[in-house]
Amino acid sequence: MKVHNLMEDIVTRVVDDLCKEKAHTEPDKYCLTEECRQDIVCYVLNRVPPRYVSSARGVAYTSVHYEEDPQLLIDILTLATEGLKRITSIRRPYYQASSPSPPAADYLFHFPVIRGRLLLAPTFEPAADITVLLVHEGKAVPMIDARWQNPYYITKALPGTFVFLPAPFPAPRKDEKASFELCIHVDKEGYLPLRHYFTIELSSRPAEAEGPPEETLVLPDLYLAPPDEESEEALS
Repeated sequence: MKVHNLMEDIVTRVVDDLCKEKAHTEPDKYCLTEECRQDIVCYVLNRVPPRYVSSARGVAYTSVHYEEDPQLLIDILTLATEGLKRITSIRRPYYQASSPSPPAADYLFHFPVIRGRLLLAPTFEPAADITVLLVHEGKAVPMIDARWQNPYYITKALPGTFVFLPAPFPAPRKDEKASFELCIHVDKEGYLPLRHYFTIELSSRPAEAEGPPEETLVLPDLYLAPPDEESEEALS
């Protein structure tokens, strides 16, 4: 088996139990959607030491050991409660957005995370306040859930960086091979339109397979260039 952080299982279970309790006692006070729960899990995991295992025996031993540690469970529950309050107060836009339904297929093409950087020429300054669109066959690619946006808006807090995680596409059978032609679209006033084409080779997996592949496709740096004099004359 792959290396696994056992704390993910324990924290997820504690957060789920906490949210179920709040759904019965205070359903209107807190954000209890799946997106909120995932953010609470991340909030807690970023504040507790990981416990890695790489074998079935390790999972069995450490599961029993840590799940019977009352202080650890109290610490996790305290952080989960803190995270629930904090995330409820933030109310990110995707908390209320509906996620797309998964394709009705026995096999799927799962995409990796697609990450890139957008820089401004000629200064090589990371771009900000710019929208980046991921396109397939002339249409915006749907994302895996409401936590991922397309188009992606690059903010000043994270200048230059954009990320996408497309929703899986249906496949006719297991281990089917397919190529997906994608394109990055960027249109910004004062700069030439940017179109970056790339291909992803994928192999289908059963629909019940757990999540997308744990990998990231890193695109080459992309540059927005101001129009030269000839381009300005052609556009005028």
